Amino acid sequence: MAWRRCAAACRPASRLNANIRGDDGGQPRILINIVDGCDAFAEDPDTACSILSLLAEQAIEGISIEDDRGTYLPFQVGAFVAVARSFLPPPLKLLVHMHAGGGFENASVIEALLNDADGAWGGLPKRAAIIGHASLGELIANLVRAGNPHMQASYRLDQLLQLATRLQVLDEEEPVPDDLPVLGNNAYRLPLSFFRQQAGRFMELPPEAIGGAYRYRICPVVSDAAVIAGRLAEVTSQAAESFPEDVLHRMIRLMRRDLRAGKRIAYDGPVQLLQLFARASRL
Repeated sequence: MAWRRCAAACRPASRLNANIRGDDGGQPRILINIVDGCDAFAEDPDTACSILSLLAEQAIEGISIEDDRGTYLPFQVGAFVAVARSFLPPPLKLLVHMHAGGGFENASVIEALLNDADGAWGGLPKRAAIIGHASLGELIANLVRAGNPHMQASYRLDQLLQLATRLQVLDEEEPVPDDLPVLGNNAYRLPLSFFRQQAGRFMELPPEAIGGAYRYRICPVVSDAAVIAGRLAEVTSQAAESFPEDVLHRMIRLMRRDLRAGKRIAYDGPVQLLQLFARASRL
C-alpha cells in the first residue's frame, strides 16, 4: 500500500516545488516517507527497487524508510538501506525510522548509518512514536559513545538528558520508565564501582557527557564500599566520605550473611539501608 502512495506522491512533487516556500523563502525540502519500507524490500524487492528508481528522478529531497512494527534485525535493515542507497545517490537524502517492537531499534539505526543512510527521523524521547522508536536522544548519546566528532560541534550535549526527559514527561504526563536505556533513571545507577564508565575510555559514555550524573543502587552480591557510601549519601544527604570504611565493609558482610540465611531484603530502599547501617555500626 505504501508503495502505491509513493508513486502517487511523485506526480505533484514539481507542483509542490513551484508553489510552496521552504526555509528562508527557498525551495521546499520534500521527503517521502515509506511507512512499510522494510516490508516492501522483504516481500517484493523488484517492485521496491523500481519505485526507488522512479523516486530518484523526482524533484525531492529524499526518502525515509520505516520498520513500522520494529521486527527487522539490524543486519536486515542495513542490507535494505544499502540497496536503497544504490538507487538514491547523494545529494538525495536517505533516512530511517525504526520502531521498538523487537528491541533492535538503536542497533538498527547504527547499522543503517554504517550502510550510508544520512540520518534518522524521530523525536528525542523514545516514546515519541506510538510503540516507541530509536530516539534521537539515544542515537546522539551512542554516537558520542563511539567518538563521533560531529556531536560536540552540533549539539548542546550537556542538556541532552534533561531535555529528552522533560519532553517525554510533557508528552505522556507521567515519569520516564526507570529502566529506559541511556536516558532512564536507572541507566546511571551504579551497582559496582568497576562498572563506572570513564571519559576517554573506548566505547564508554559517562553520564556527565550528556548532562547527567552517577547515582547508586545497592545489589547485595556485588556492591562495594564506595557504592554503599554513595547510596547512603543520597539517602542521608551526608558526604559519602563521612561513613566509616569499617562500617561499610561490615554492611557488605551482613548483606551476604542474610542472603546465605535465605533472607531477601531490598537494601536499596532508604529504610532498609539505614537499618543495615545501624546494625553494622553496633558490631
